[in-house]
Amino acid sequence: MSDIKTTGALFITDKQGNANRPDYNGDFKLTQEFLAALTAALGDAPDCKVKLAGWKKQGQKGPYLSLSIQPPFVADGQSRPASAPAKPRNDLDDSIPF
Repeated sequence: MSDIKTTGALFITDKQGNANRPDYNGDFKLTQEFLAALTAALGDAPDCKVKLAGWKKQGQKGPYLSLSIQPPFVADGQSRPASAPAKPRNDLDDSIPF
C-alpha cells in the first residue's frame, strides 16, 4: 500500500469568555483514497487505530498544530491490520463431514 495520508490543522480557539469552547479547532480533509484505505484496514474488525501526528507551527494569525492522519498498514490481500486478532466466524457449516 502506498503511503496514504490526509492532513489538517488545529488552531487556537477564541473562547470569548465561554470556558466550554474547545482550546483548539480545525478540519481534516478526508479523500476517497484515504477512506478506502481505512475501510480496507477495518475489514470485519469493530474498530482500528489510525496513526496521528502533529507539528507546532507559526502562521500569520498565530501558532497552530499541523496534523497528519494515516490508516494502519494493510499488506496486499489482507482485509484487516496485522495486529488485529481474527474475528471468530459464525457462518461455518458444521455439517461438512471432514
